[in-house]
Amino acid sequence: MIKELENILKHVGKNILQNDFTETYKDKDIVTNLDLEAERWIIQEIKKLRPHDLFISEEENQEDLTHEPTWIIDPIDGTLNFTRSIPQYGIQIALYENKEAKLSMMYFPESDQILYAKKGHGTFLNHERINISPMPLSKSIITFGDFSKSQPSSRPIQLKMMSDLMDHVMKIRIYGASSSDFSYVAIGKSQAHIIFTKRIWELAAGLLIIDEAGLKAHHIEFDTCDGYILGHPDTIDNLLEYIKRG
Repeated sequence: MIKELENILKHVGKNILQNDFTETYKDKDIVTNLDLEAERWIIQEIKKLRPHDLFISEEENQEDLTHEPTWIIDPIDGTLNFTRSIPQYGIQIALYENKEAKLSMMYFPESDQILYAKKGHGTFLNHERINISPMPLSKSIITFGDFSKSQPSSRPIQLKMMSDLMDHVMKIRIYGASSSDFSYVAIGKSQAHIIFTKRIWELAAGLLIIDEAGLKAHHIEFDTCDGYILGHPDTIDNLLEYIKRG
């Protein structure tokens, strides 16, 4: 099924690159006609492969995850970046069964790169398996997700974490798309990512990709919010030392 899914996402990516878009803004968020078209096309084509599966998607199918086989879809992750011609955006999908990730895939139209993972089989970039080694914090890029809308109480915590870490790492950055953030950690462009979100479509594909790459998703909890630190276990342990000191 990997090849069929890749063809679906590449078709959507081609449509995104070649067609004009219209924007709608609401509460400092943005959606385009291409988000909606991409979501509907992906669902339509997956139904041809697996007609009985359920769907959760960012734009039109925000249901709760059950034990039934369910696809979780973010048709254009990083829509604002896309509309401003910033290349950090992607398409991401994941299949969950019994609330466990079984398969996930991300496609990046600007670079024509496909990243996918299958439970128990590893993570692959353009069909080549990836394996990442840790890097010293002094040479590490640590990324953060956007300041969370689904968990606004995390914003001062995120700011403090940035302050705690900035003197111990090479750089701290925000790219504005979870697909880019997760993929960069998985393939070693950045060394860790810290995210606070309750939006399942921002996490579903990336968590399996991280796990199957031999990396770790460490759950972090605070009194009013929770999130994840993603990266090599050694890198996460080092980051937690500085965060706790603060």
